[in-house]
Parts: sequence; C-alpha cells; structure tokens
Amino acid sequence: MLAFVTLLTTISADQAPLASAPLLTPPEARVAIVATGVSLLSASLGVTAGILIENAVFRSTGVPQLGWFSLVGSLAFMTTAALTHLVVPLVLPLADGGQGHGSVGAARERGLIYALIPLGIGTLGCVGMLAGAALENQNYGYGQGLLAAGIIAAAFSAIAHQVLEIIGATRGYVATWEPRRTVDL
Repeated sequence: MLAFVTLLTTISADQAPLASAPLLTPPEARVAIVATGVSLLSASLGVTAGILIENAVFRSTGVPQLGWFSLVGSLAFMTTAALTHLVVPLVLPLADGGQGHGSVGAARERGLIYALIPLGIGTLGCVGMLAGAALENQNYGYGQGLLAAGIIAAAFSAIAHQVLEIIGATRGYVATWEPRRTVDL
C-alpha cells in the first residue's frame, strides 16, 4: 500500500509542471493506477472473507473440510470479480484530475468484454473445485485431480480477470473522455 501511495505521489509530482497546460487526454497512467489500486483492494477483500470463513469452519470442526474450502474459494473468486467490475469504473473519474469526464458505462462495458473469457474459465474452475471436493468426500483419492485443476484454473483466471478488467475499463473510460468545457465571459 505504501508503494502504491509513493508511486501515485511521484506521478502527481511529475505532472505538476504540466498542470497549467490544458490536457487533451486524461492522464492514462493515473487512471490505470487508481483502477489497479481498487482492483487489488477488491481482491484483498474477497480473499480475506474467504480465509475468515474457512478458519471459522476449521476451528469449529477441527479438520479441514474440502467442501467448505471449495465453496469459500468460489465465493472469494466471484466476490473479487463482482467488486472489480462494479467499483473500478466508478473510481476512474476521480483520477482524471477534474479536467474532463468519461463514460463509466463504457468503462464497465469494455472491462466486461475484455474479462469475459477469464471469468468463464474461473467459473468452470470453481465448478471443478466443488465437484472435486464432492468426489473426494465420497471416495478418498478420487477427486484430487479435479480439485487441483479447479484451484489452478480459478487462481490463474482470477489474476487474468483482474488485469483484463483494469485494461478494458481504463480503455473504455479514456476512449469516451472529453475535456471539461470552460465558458469565457
């Protein structure tokens, strides 16, 4: 978090001499940094919620439960994806320095288009995790491969989804950005 704030401060300080000149495009680096920060925050919230639920189940039963592990992992993936999709486009207007405005709807739409394939693969990974856990609970040793494949698919898809959602949302916002009009009196 400290590195993120330092990087944001550095970029803001680097662009300070340019503040007097009118900008024709939004500061894309600042928009992307804000989107990345919000995305990482949403990922942290989803994973933290999952860890807390899994820890509570483990403490109450005394043994790790694969069904709960898979369910919590699936919920963490979906929560992270939903928060990223809903929140990242909403904070993009905060990053353009009040010099213009872009379309939040276009940012959300382009982000979804970019991140749809990893979202689908992650969903299939979550289904694989749940199915593998169910097989493993019935017959020990039968669901390990499916469970491992589901975990790997969901983990890599979550990372790809975050990255592509940020890229898509940033490009959608920048493509519709217009400078603020001033009225000369």
